[in-house]
Amino acid sequence: MYLVFVSDVKQMMNSDASALVLLTVLALGTFTAGVHVAAWRICVVGAVLALAVPAIAWLDQATLLLLLIATALVAIFVLYFMYKRQDQGS
Repeated sequence: MYLVFVSDVKQMMNSDASALVLLTVLALGTFTAGVHVAAWRICVVGAVLALAVPAIAWLDQATLLLLLIATALVAIFVLYFMYKRQDQGS
């Protein structure tokens, strides 16, 4: 982990990339510790952490797309309930 914070390496990566690298190293260490101790629960935690790395990277890139989809869905639900309320009033 110390290697990520060396000044030469830190200049090459932005803060998001270094955070993902640290999470990857943590996942690898957790999984390896679970294998050495023969504790399957710790191995599962390491695997979940390892799967979270690409998910976090994708969420970082797709935040605006997800916001647009959520706004469109809210607008559709509001229009549907307004139409439904108007039909019940008639």
